[in-house]
Amino acid sequence: MRGGANAELPQFASLLQAARAGQLDHWLGTLRGRLSLIIVLDQFPRGLFAGTPEAFSSDPDALRIAEEGFRNGHYVALTSLWERFFYCLPLAHAEGPDHLERMRRIVAISEQVVDQVPEHLKPIWQFSLNQAKEGRL
Repeated sequence: MRGGANAELPQFASLLQAARAGQLDHWLGTLRGRLSLIIVLDQFPRGLFAGTPEAFSSDPDALRIAEEGFRNGHYVALTSLWERFFYCLPLAHAEGPDHLERMRRIVAISEQVVDQVPEHLKPIWQFSLNQAKEGRL
């Protein structure tokens, strides 16, 4: 584990365990609750278990929850571009036979909103878009 935000994650390890056990599924009822659960399942393991297979072990659950949110309208109801950015990460992170199709979806979504990104943040957004185009995100 590296410094920065990752240094804060150990105190949330029990939250990740609860999410993995389905004990936080009640969060799915609201759009930001769903987003929070996506972040816990997609991002926290990457920081807590970097360099190990466990870093990716919650990817299928994060993907399932994100896909449900695309279908039920939670994604489009989010007003922040950054919320939408984190919502899309499981589409890129989870491996599987439909990975390239999901990457195409991310590119399409990102290209639709890149002009809405504040100028000072465009380099970050553009970098992520380029990563998705190359299939490496």
